[in-house]
Amino acid sequence: MVHTTTYHYTIALLLAVVFVASLVAVDAYTNLVHALAQRSGIQQYPSNQIAPEGTPACGPPVYGGGTTNFLAKWTGPGCIRNSVIYDNGQRVGIGTTAPTDPLTVNGAASAFVFRDTESPTYYLDIGGVPTSGAIAGDLAIGTPGGTTGYRLLVAGDQKVDGILDVTGAATASVFRDYAAPTSYFLALGSADSGAIAGNLAIGTPGGTGGYRLLVAGDQMVDGNLRISNLTGSSNAFICVDALGQLFRSSSPCA
Repeated sequence: MVHTTTYHYTIALLLAVVFVASLVAVDAYTNLVHALAQRSGIQQYPSNQIAPEGTPACGPPVYGGGTTNFLAKWTGPGCIRNSVIYDNGQRVGIGTTAPTDPLTVNGAASAFVFRDTESPTYYLDIGGVPTSGAIAGDLAIGTPGGTTGYRLLVAGDQKVDGILDVTGAATASVFRDYAAPTSYFLALGSADSGAIAGNLAIGTPGGTGGYRLLVAGDQMVDGNLRISNLTGSSNAFICVDALGQLFRSSSPCA
């Protein structure tokens, strides 16, 4: 019985010695890490804790911490904090923690040239002179629904301050009404040059004044001119009244 009790005491003593030794070892290791950190000028914080600004008044030594996947940033002398750059190992986000492309920027971005890395001949140079870029596919402006097969689809008003050179079919350059492309169109250089739905003013910016066609300036007709409201069953005189309107008369004009 005495030997058994002594044995138990011996085991308990050995366990106590091992426990105390482990505590001393851990404490020594912690002191060593802190000493090395102080010598290198780095103040350590738990991984889930960001040292508050001015803790104490940013280094030296260096105080800081961060969040997983955020790139570190020096926010002041001796201060490390999170930057706005987020890297999840596959994509990089600026201003966002959910990048959907190799680089996703949430907010305004300033750049001189955007260039296709696979085909550098296609690019967008905002403000470039004389050429601002070239794109390979179709372009839709002002609408999210795609171009529906058009090379350029613009939803809204457009203004061209200069020459508009349009090359279309082999025989003519064609402008078509988007809503009724087969009914209303303008084909330059074609035998059938087109049809328009509204009134037309030529040589004046003030509208047509209600006339279907208003031409400001001289006109020349090289061919026959037929006026449907002057037609009749026999020949007649074409007269002009005081308002400049033409009318048909069976007798000579007064």
